[in-house]
Amino acid sequence: MPFTLSFSRKLSFCILTHKPRSHFVINVSNSFRKKGYTVSVVDFKNVAVKIEKGNMSVFDKKSKEDLLKFDAILARPLGTIDLMQFAFSINVLVTLKENGLPVINDPISYVYGSNKLTEYLLLTRMKLNVPITLSAINETNPFEYINQDRLILKPICGSRGFGVVELKRREKFHLSNNEVPIFQNFVRGGNFDIRLLVVNKNVVGSMIRFSDSSKTNISAGGKPIKYEAPEEIKKMAISASIVIRSTIAGVDIAIDKDGTPYILEVNTQPDFIGLQSVSDTNIADAIVDGFLEVVRL
Repeated sequence: MPFTLSFSRKLSFCILTHKPRSHFVINVSNSFRKKGYTVSVVDFKNVAVKIEKGNMSVFDKKSKEDLLKFDAILARPLGTIDLMQFAFSINVLVTLKENGLPVINDPISYVYGSNKLTEYLLLTRMKLNVPITLSAINETNPFEYINQDRLILKPICGSRGFGVVELKRREKFHLSNNEVPIFQNFVRGGNFDIRLLVVNKNVVGSMIRFSDSSKTNISAGGKPIKYEAPEEIKKMAISASIVIRSTIAGVDIAIDKDGTPYILEVNTQPDFIGLQSVSDTNIADAIVDGFLEVVRL
């Protein structure tokens, strides 16, 4: 039986996160309240799952609030956490979803989004363009398999440009023991890439991220520049978000010197500080509006 919301009362939502004071959470919470909704911010570290006599419950230990009493959840389970905490966070979201509560994004999108190789495999299966990609445990000779003079090395799991390094042929580099790297050919035709924010199959904002280094992330020093992406790029970003099952997604696209676009990454937990600084759209409002459209289905 499909889940439907009752609008005869004031709706109550929960933002479930590891970073309750982040820019995203503060601004999106304010947008919910401005629109007349009740919103609670719950830290994953305060959440408990209890199983007793065939029944399960998920609650906030701090407030004693039952999370299943909310009308929908906006989830932010990724961050500087270890594998056990990530596994716990995903189990919480799956439990809420399986008990009939709408969870945005779908928990599986965070599983996909936490592993870059998974993303590239899924995108390739759906015929979406990604750079030449190689991944293998402890691989130290990627140029043997990718016949290019310039490669990008990135960890299989990571965000915000952490661990991203540009490699040149015959250049030495170091891997930690049993590290799982990803190597890709360098596809940026200029000192920039494009970030598009997709919310419920709509691009609500886009920008160029300019950088003199291999990292264009705003948190790593990339400079945001106002930019209206062409329809071809928007459609590519929307398709990528659908493949990764992400209602809210930051899609990074590079254009090579021949004008061919490549998807670099689908971020299933995007921030929007840089994008908001160059956008005429209120990004927090656009996220809340897209969220409401989905949970009202």
